[in-house]
Amino acid sequence: MLEVVDAFEKGKGLREVRGVSFRDERRVRVNPSRPPVKDLDTIPFPDPKFLSFEYLGTISGLRTAFRRFTSVITSRGCPYY
Repeated sequence: MLEVVDAFEKGKGLREVRGVSFRDERRVRVNPSRPPVKDLDTIPFPDPKFLSFEYLGTISGLRTAFRRFTSVITSRGCPYY
């Protein structure tokens, strides 16, 4: 995602960003895949301070969350692909 934002900020197109597909006028362009991240522990967790809302978890009327939080679901893709 950082490369996509960087390309737009520098006035470049998406043709050089690996792993994205996009529509160029009427044609769909598919860029080459990017290599997978070998060590997933190098990717930082999202910082919840950037959440723009207060998510309050409750179960049967009892508050279960006392600060901002969100869930993160990750995957390497479908194992049957």
